[in-house]
Amino acid sequence: MNYEMIADELLDIAETGFRKNYRNAKKEYFTPENLVLIRLARSNEGIVYAGTLSSYIAVATSRMAVILNDLERQGLVERKTDDRDSRKKIVVATPKGKEKGVALLEEIRRNCADILSVLGEEDAIRLVDMVRRISGAMNPDAA
Repeated sequence: MNYEMIADELLDIAETGFRKNYRNAKKEYFTPENLVLIRLARSNEGIVYAGTLSSYIAVATSRMAVILNDLERQGLVERKTDDRDSRKKIVVATPKGKEKGVALLEEIRRNCADILSVLGEEDAIRLVDMVRRISGAMNPDAA
């Protein structure tokens, strides 16, 4: 099987779709600041280590410090020192930050649901399964 030819077709489809919808895309969802708020909203306690956030959005810890400073100035997060390891910083969403993160997450979820609805339930479930398998193959430690 020629997977490169299939990959080219997938890239062509994606490029055409993105080009057509780029102007309508909500690019602001995916700013580093919003990604931090979304991650905090998706965590069980609304608490995440700064280093984990840095890895999650793939930025250097120095860049993460700048992002967190900005979010703190806006009153969206607080940084606390971990009681068990004073070298680690815990990031906690403030009520305002949690509200914004949850709102972003809900809007993204609605947009994804709209996109998936085009496929129908069975194909949407199958797509999610395929993406999970691809992700697992690319990140075996995360599976």
